[in-house]
Amino acid sequence: PQYQLRPAALSSPGDEATEVYNKVVESLDSLKGTIQETISQPAFKENLFYCLMTICCFLLLSALYDSCTEDQAPETEGDNFLLPDKAASVKLPTYEDCIKADKSCVDNLMKAKNVEDIATMTKAELSLSFCCNG
Repeated sequence: PQYQLRPAALSSPGDEATEVYNKVVESLDSLKGTIQETISQPAFKENLFYCLMTICCFLLLSALYDSCTEDQAPETEGDNFLLPDKAASVKLPTYEDCIKADKSCVDNLMKAKNVEDIATMTKAELSLSFCCNG
């Protein structure tokens, strides 16, 4: 059997593609004419106006309802995401505690005569005390 070349297989001898193309163009032209005829009728324009007016009124009423109901239920200012207290909460030191701790640090530094004395100070002397609520 002989095999035809690929370009020869894609071409049609009877111009069938042109006929299909012409049919598609004719059907689209008729559809375009029908749409233009429908749009140009006054009844269509009137119905379109009423549909758009209904949508606008609905949106206005919805906005009015939202603004009226907003004042009746004021939002509470506060933490909306409170988690249950499962662990002991940490009490942070007060301002006075910080000043006392800072004063003791300064006193220790003043008592130190040289750099070697400062290096020997332990971290326990510099720490702040934290209390837990039970």
